[in-house]
Amino acid sequence: MASPAARKRLMKENLGMQQQPPPFGFARPDEKDILKWHYVLRGPPDSPYMGGEYHGTLAFPAQYPFKPPEIRMITPSGRFQPNTSICTTFSSFHPASWNPAWSVASILTGLLSFFLDDEIGTGGIRATRSERLLLASKSRTFNRQNKQFVEIFSDLLEADAEPNLDQILDKAAPHPLLPPAPPSQPHLLQTSASKPERSTWERWRWAILLLLAVLISRISHH
Repeated sequence: MASPAARKRLMKENLGMQQQPPPFGFARPDEKDILKWHYVLRGPPDSPYMGGEYHGTLAFPAQYPFKPPEIRMITPSGRFQPNTSICTTFSSFHPASWNPAWSVASILTGLLSFFLDDEIGTGGIRATRSERLLLASKSRTFNRQNKQFVEIFSDLLEADAEPNLDQILDKAAPHPLLPPAPPSQPHLLQTSASKPERSTWERWRWAILLLLAVLISRISHH
């Protein structure tokens, strides 16, 4: 059961998510359990996941925001093992590195950044770019065959929904010049330099985009 502080915080974050979701991401809580959230990430253009639709869960502890959530990705991606707990600096694997100022929006932003990286930890897998692109092309069909996904996001999947899930996920932020991320932010600028097909500009472009989303999220929660 959620503590009063956790419930209050997550209800506020749910409202913020509806009003200002982060670029390429969206999340909402289970109607029966405020501690269990479902998220969807869109694979950004020019990435091995472009056009993909990735569904997963955030399981928050009763002590949130003082303890981090467990993070899983359900949709096959070629990046994470499906429905397996993911090890990041902002997940339940590393409670010592968790910052209570982080929010659901900044978790999604950090997860997308980590998703685009090639760092392999617990829950991570290796696959070729072509394999990941193939899975991305199948992800939408996979999700719509998932009863839980359809139940959680049913109102956004309707043909006449305004906005619908695609419109929410495809809404990207502008790319202004921003200062480097402060050390208190979750995994944002750690991108792999080992992939020759990804230019320096491409890596910084997405890093800047994701950083902007976190800054917006932090401002909206003050």
